[in-house]
Parts: sequence; C-alpha cells; structure tokens
Amino acid sequence: RNFSSRNCRLCRISRGELARPLSQANPEDPEAHHRRRSKPEIRCRIKAEKVMKTNLIYITVSSEKEALDISKTLVSERLAASVNIITPVRSLYWWEGEIQDEQEVVIVAKTVSALVEKLTERVVSMHSYVCPCVVSIPIEKGNPAFLDWIGAVTQK
Repeated sequence: RNFSSRNCRLCRISRGELARPLSQANPEDPEAHHRRRSKPEIRCRIKAEKVMKTNLIYITVSSEKEALDISKTLVSERLAASVNIITPVRSLYWWEGEIQDEQEVVIVAKTVSALVEKLTERVVSMHSYVCPCVVSIPIEKGNPAFLDWIGAVTQK
C-alpha cells in the first residue's frame, strides 16, 4: 500500500494535518514523523495537543464503604474518568514501629496529569488514614480511544 494515502496509524492524524505531507516521509518508516529528525517539520505538529498525559492513581482505604464514597466523589467531581474498586487486599506495612497486617481496599482511578494534585488533595481530605497511600503512575501507552476518553470526560 502507498502510505501517503493513509492516516498515521500511531496518532490517527490525516496527512492534511501534518506539518509536511506523509508522501514526503519515508514510506518504509511510516511513523518517522513521530521521532526526532534533522527536519522536525516532518513530525506531527498537533500530536502534543491531541494526546493528554494520563495517569493511574493507586489508593488504599480501610473499607469498601470508604472506597465507594471516595470513588463516587472523584467521578462525580470529574477528578477521575473512572475508578476500579478491588477488595479485599492484604497489606503488610510498617506503622508506629510495628509491622501491620491488615485487609484493605484498593482504588485505581484514571485521570489526566493536570488533575493529579487536585485529586490527591480531595482524597486526603476525605480519607480516614493519617497518612493515606495516594500515588500516581503515568500511563505511557494504551488504547488511544480510551486515553482520549479519559481526557474528554475529565475536561467537562
């Protein structure tokens, strides 16, 4: 197939939206416009604007009720596009000089990087623990449609 007649399979951007037409890119290397080259104009000029950085937020809580309350708040306030509640999990950790062995519940929230700080503050304000586990893990790759959906839902 002639690559110049297709959209880029990585970013799904049509050739009309590129800084230089795909026909001028290397047909043997159709994703070349994503990598640094001596001629940066062959990269997508709007790629950075289209793809929002997304994160998974890992949170542990003491009960399923607390997990549900926090999760509903995060989704209803659009701080997270969606959450998963995983119960039960067994946690071992140091606290006040002793090893603790407790059952907890895990919340995995999906959000955009720009909302991580607000989401963290909101969780800490609702959480029953003195020092709650709220950590952010950047999503490097995934289903582009799902990652776009996370950005769209949290923007409203």
